[in-house]
Amino acid sequence: MLREAGYYTSNNQKEDYQFEAPADTWDESSNLADWRNRAPVKPFFSVFNFTVTHQSRIFADEESYRENTHRLTPEHRRDPAQVTIPPIHPDTPEFRRDWARHYENITAMDYQVGDVLVELEFDGLADDTIVFFFSDHLTGMPGIKMWAWGPRLQVPFIIRSRPKWQLLAPAAPAEAIDRLLNNANEKFGRL
Repeated sequence: MLREAGYYTSNNQKEDYQFEAPADTWDESSNLADWRNRAPVKPFFSVFNFTVTHQSRIFADEESYRENTHRLTPEHRRDPAQVTIPPIHPDTPEFRRDWARHYENITAMDYQVGDVLVELEFDGLADDTIVFFFSDHLTGMPGIKMWAWGPRLQVPFIIRSRPKWQLLAPAAPAEAIDRLLNNANEKFGRL
């Protein structure tokens, strides 16, 4: 629908749709897909999938893990002894290590998201771009991913927009809405 409306659509990396996507779904879908590949001044819809938080990255070997989190400073590192273990997991050194890694992977992803925001700013597009940040599920830790209960259903959804788009927002900046997303506000239907 966005392509039909004249948008350049790109999907960077992931096509895990559980079905074969039609060939004309995207203008570009690859690990090089980016709004920068569009014709100048054409509106765009670009998806970026940050896989550093994928469950496989929690259980990666030490070398791969260090590579995935290479930008973290010592202050960003989590002490496994200090992490909170959910009651569904045993309090063991292995689970403590995995939860510490999960939190560090999230920090690594924060850097990646920040890179995209800097690119939008550099390209002069930040004021005209609405950024949606969300996840399809929480962590890939056992008992959470692939389960339809509490923690699995509480996923992040953040919208970053500039003042010119505030009239479309269902809440004030930095305000949290604790409702089902599709019921949050009819104004989103106009985006």
